[in-house]
Amino acid sequence: MNKPKRFHLIPACAVAAGLAFGTAGSVRAEPVVIKATQMSVAKDADNPRATVWKRAPRVTLPLVTAPAVHASITGTAITHKMTVQAIRTADKIFFRLSWSDPTRDATLDATTRFLDAVALQFPLDGDTGTSVLMGNTGKRVNVWHWRADNRVQNLFADGFGTLTPAPVQDVSGHGVYSRGGWSVVLSRSLKSQAEDGVQLGDIGRIPIAPAVWNGSNQERDGFKAVTMEWQSLVLKQ
Repeated sequence: MNKPKRFHLIPACAVAAGLAFGTAGSVRAEPVVIKATQMSVAKDADNPRATVWKRAPRVTLPLVTAPAVHASITGTAITHKMTVQAIRTADKIFFRLSWSDPTRDATLDATTRFLDAVALQFPLDGDTGTSVLMGNTGKRVNVWHWRADNRVQNLFADGFGTLTPAPVQDVSGHGVYSRGGWSVVLSRSLKSQAEDGVQLGDIGRIPIAPAVWNGSNQERDGFKAVTMEWQSLVLKQ
């Protein structure tokens, strides 16, 4: 079987530079804890507007501009915070990601228009020592990526420049733009059939890291808003 081809990021994918967080020598902050609400049934949880989300606590994460990685793509990201909610059932995990955005950028142009987008990154082995710059050799990361045309990708990387679509595309996502902001749900089975998919069924806690892109601000690739460290997702309480 041929291995999936690795690719160089284009604006349509908008994840490539990796979720850039702390740099060498920086002081690490304590991670924000995101507790997944346990439910036997999470009716319509894949819908960002579903009432079930009223039962899941919101956690606010401050965001900053990621360190520049492309000399030709620089600027200041304009998304300064986002809220995260999580629901876990016996077999699935749902994340609801919300942030303010004055413009709905859901149409892509190869040179002048870029899409709003959001992503979550997980280290496959659950190790906070994994580089948040898209992992590193022997320390692979799994990235769940949604963009405003409702395209969702399941990706993996083991270092900068290695971002690759996973052979199994088992991540679902749906976004709604309303009242000057986005709400997006990313979901997947706790156990993935993908070799490069993070396994969430038998663990209690795992590092997690988000990123947000604002298309109207020309944000794409490594130009984005991020947290500077891994955060902590609690799956079992």
